Amino acid sequence: IHQQDLIPGLANKLLAPIATAITVVWPALRNYFPGNKTYVIGNPVRQQITTPSLANQTLKNLGWAADQPVVLVMGGGTGAEFLNTLIINSLTELTTFAKIIHLTGERKSIGPANPNYRAFELAVTDMPAMLQLASLVVTRAGMGTISELSALAKPAIIIPLPASHQEANARFVKEQDAAMVIMQSELNGNKFVESVKKILTDERGLTS
Repeated sequence: IHQQDLIPGLANKLLAPIATAITVVWPALRNYFPGNKTYVIGNPVRQQITTPSLANQTLKNLGWAADQPVVLVMGGGTGAEFLNTLIINSLTELTTFAKIIHLTGERKSIGPANPNYRAFELAVTDMPAMLQLASLVVTRAGMGTISELSALAKPAIIIPLPASHQEANARFVKEQDAAMVIMQSELNGNKFVESVKKILTDERGLTS
């Protein structure tokens, strides 16, 4: 079995006694499982995200020039209505200094027509190229996504799903100073826009 989140799920807790081997992402997770069969291996990521860059072709496919940074916003496979609303309400200001790719989730809200805004319900085959293209990623705190962002050394604003295991994931990322973490309860449109602008205009934020 494999444990990726910082707080083990019920299924892995139940399976641990009968598992032949237990692999975990972080050393701290060894404390939850038998040490003689627990191995720290990190988290697997899709090979496509580190293959030769498709970013330039993706930019052309979107009909955009390379004149502004690109912000990729995604709320997970089912979308996140909070993030969707946050983007839509902030869109006018955001698109004055960035281009926005917005993954909304199936049948979820999208923003108004804007030349610097593209909305998609899902991005399955295009996801690696979009990640490569993005100057900044705004996302929830699923460990699969965090692992891919880490593999790409991609700047991120992480907004964990409230009252879930994602909050522990986000705390860990924040402790490593690996991304900007903002709790949903502390977030509003003004703070969000300023946070995006701060990272995009801070050379250290884009490269550290």
